[in-house]
Amino acid sequence: MEKQAEYNTPTTGKSIKFQRNWNNKLSCNYFTTIRLPQENYKVDNTLKLLLHENGIFRDMGFVKVVEAKPIRAYQINDWMAYLDAGMSADKMREMLYYMYKDKVEDFEKTEFVYMILERMKNAEKQQQLF
Repeated sequence: MEKQAEYNTPTTGKSIKFQRNWNNKLSCNYFTTIRLPQENYKVDNTLKLLLHENGIFRDMGFVKVVEAKPIRAYQINDWMAYLDAGMSADKMREMLYYMYKDKVEDFEKTEFVYMILERMKNAEKQQQLF
């Protein structure tokens, strides 16, 4: 069994926000997301995980960027889309277009970043329990 990563609370203020918990993925130890590139989305960065619920962003702990690969919308396949968001690749491309159409010049040429994120375990809180 793979050991879940541990962390000490980072003070950088870096975060990743989710408007929706697609496919209930935020409950998993590892999950994927497709985003527009940002400096925060680099391998080994630790990010505060925030989920929008009832008008506010709820703190869901921290995640570590395990992998970050460039991808274009046409490269998204059904395997990726069903695991990431619980929908077909065609539906996911439509969703991404809707989400980012006002933020990019040419959606078809836009390079996204496909990331694997690992939920982090707070070593200090864990030790307090024992």
